[in-house]
Amino acid sequence: MKILQILPHLSDGGAERLVVDLSNELAKQGASVTLCTLYREKELSVLASELDKGVELVQLDKRKGFDRSLFTKLSYVLSASKPAVVHTHLLAVNYVAPLSVLYPDISFYHTVHNDGFRETRRFAERAFRWTFYAVQRIKPVTISEDSTAGFRAAYRGVEPVMIPNGRRFPERSENFAKVQAEVDGMRVTPHTKLFVNLARIVPQKNQVMLVEAFMELIREGHDIALALIGGERGVEGEAMRRKIEEIRNERIHLLGSRRDATDFLYAADGFCLSSEYEGMPISLIEAFAIGCIPLCTPAGGIQNMISHGYNGFMSRDMTKGAFKDALLEMLADERLDEIRENCKKTFTESYDIQETARRYLQLFSGSERPRVVHQSL
Repeated sequence: MKILQILPHLSDGGAERLVVDLSNELAKQGASVTLCTLYREKELSVLASELDKGVELVQLDKRKGFDRSLFTKLSYVLSASKPAVVHTHLLAVNYVAPLSVLYPDISFYHTVHNDGFRETRRFAERAFRWTFYAVQRIKPVTISEDSTAGFRAAYRGVEPVMIPNGRRFPERSENFAKVQAEVDGMRVTPHTKLFVNLARIVPQKNQVMLVEAFMELIREGHDIALALIGGERGVEGEAMRRKIEEIRNERIHLLGSRRDATDFLYAADGFCLSSEYEGMPISLIEAFAIGCIPLCTPAGGIQNMISHGYNGFMSRDMTKGAFKDALLEMLADERLDEIRENCKKTFTESYDIQETARRYLQLFSGSERPRVVHQSL
């Protein structure tokens, strides 16, 4: 089976990570896979460098903003590669959707990586996508129970197929010894509990609240520290970083983007996400795999992933007070070794990329189909 994966670019986001792991695993399971990015990377990104030799990478030259020429470029890629399946991600679906009508022999699928209203905030854009979902030229895929409910609300009448995200087991890098030494240097005492936040600094990830919660507990005498790994995005992200710089002390570490980010999950005592909304975070799946106990807000698909006190901890709501309470509960829990093992079990049973790829191949072969219940948005 020839599969063409299409997404805007290969940055350090969770959706991009999924696409790389999924492409590699689909190729291992016998598919012929081409990965096409709308933008051409100036330098080969970390994710692009992780593509297996069996996955072909095609990069287009999309201009910023709406680019009409992209329809011609994508049409050429479709004609040249002759895929049986086109699988889109993020905003790539807006350019691919009109072409789905011109290529009736190709099956088109789109994975919704977030809540339906979050992914497309404009009604006109949702109506545009709904048209192609409704006539079944594009088959939608959701990633969690929460994202499925959000999709049904945003695209009334269309029933998606749900396939949870997956991740290849994250191995330690060659740089791990240096990361371990770096983490040890962040521990103020031998008993300091070091937590790591792997996320871009953007309003969605809500790191200002996270830092404020840690700072209040630090001032109260709790022996904890926090490392933030991820670059800021846009003007709002830069403003958040400046705010964090203003309120943090020596126990809060801003590390920026790191190629060895996963190594910190092996070295840390816990993993934090303070997001206001999420789809199904790949970083949380990585934490499960490694056994780095997660502490998260109840955002989006996270509610379907964490069973509080079993494979992690989840605050009762998005507030700072609730997050502090959950952190204190985690610090006091005497079953952490058991919870670490439950995290690993959760990954093996639910989020291994092998199972995710198997489900997608099953869908692409036609054994799972979405339904149109009625025709109204």
